[in-house]
This record gives sequence, structure tokens and C-alpha cells, in this order.
Amino acid sequence: MAVKKSELYSMLWEACNKLRGGVEPARYKDYVLVLLFHKYVSDRYKGQPYAMYNITDDTSFDALTKAKGKPDVGERVDKIIQKFMETIICRDHSRR
Repeated sequence: MAVKKSELYSMLWEACNKLRGGVEPARYKDYVLVLLFHKYVSDRYKGQPYAMYNITDDTSFDALTKAKGKPDVGERVDKIIQKFMETIICRDHSRR
């Protein structure tokens, strides 16, 4: 049975609210946009040696998913995102 667009939006909204937890809705977008950007860049450039961005195993989105369920998941995610952003920023500055 097909799902109506309005039902899909409602399910997605409910899922996002559950994931948001205690984070204020206005700040939640900051987290989501970073994760969406990380996912896109990781999928697009991982494993490509001469790509615009150098995505390694320890900076890829896959590294984030491996952190799931670990007792120190927050710390792991912070380190992965920090290293990812440093790689992106360094690469961008070297092109100027």
C-alpha cells in the first residue's frame, strides 16, 4: 500500500522530533545540516585520491555509523566531525 505524501512528512517530522531530544528546534538545524553535508561529501569523495576533499576511513560518514551504540558515542562523533572539518578547511585553504 502506498504512503501519502502528507503521511510521509508526518512520520519524518515525528522521527526528527524524537532524534532532536532536548535540543532546541532552532539549534537542531545546525546539527542536521552538518550531518547532511558530511554524508554528501563522504559519499561523493571517499576513496578518490585526487578528489576535491580527502575523505579517509576515520573521517568518513561510515566512521560515524560505527560509533553508534558505543558508550562514548558523543566524544567519538565530536572527534570525527572535528577531523572531517579540519580536513575540509585545510584542503580549501590550500587551493587559494
